Amino acid sequence: MKHVLIIDDDHILVYLVQHAFKSVMPNFKYSVAETGKAGIEFLKEHSGDLPDLILLDINMPIMNGWDFLNEYKKLVNAKEIPIVILSSTVDPSDKQKADSYDEVKQFISKPFTVEKAKSLKHEYLNGVSSN
Repeated sequence: MKHVLIIDDDHILVYLVQHAFKSVMPNFKYSVAETGKAGIEFLKEHSGDLPDLILLDINMPIMNGWDFLNEYKKLVNAKEIPIVILSSTVDPSDKQKADSYDEVKQFISKPFTVEKAKSLKHEYLNGVSSN
């Protein structure tokens, strides 16, 4: 079963992501962290069962997405998890900044849709039945 970690403080977006993924991958597992700090703590606590994909918001309280990425780089066992930024920002400098992180594989604008879930499944979560 594939595992997606959603790091976002927007409860409506988290709900949309969960339902979009369930429509294309009924047997996927998800975890939620409402801040970057909570995301780092999750990865440290679950180092033996890391997610297959991280969806990361940029603008969050306590620790934003950029701070998360800087801390993430320090985690030895998390290096291979693809990170997709999912943001409502329209600032082109945010996309350029995202491109400067090797860990960030893609930048997607909100809202999250079933089509985006299908694309992410195909790109990063292959091998999962879509039944």
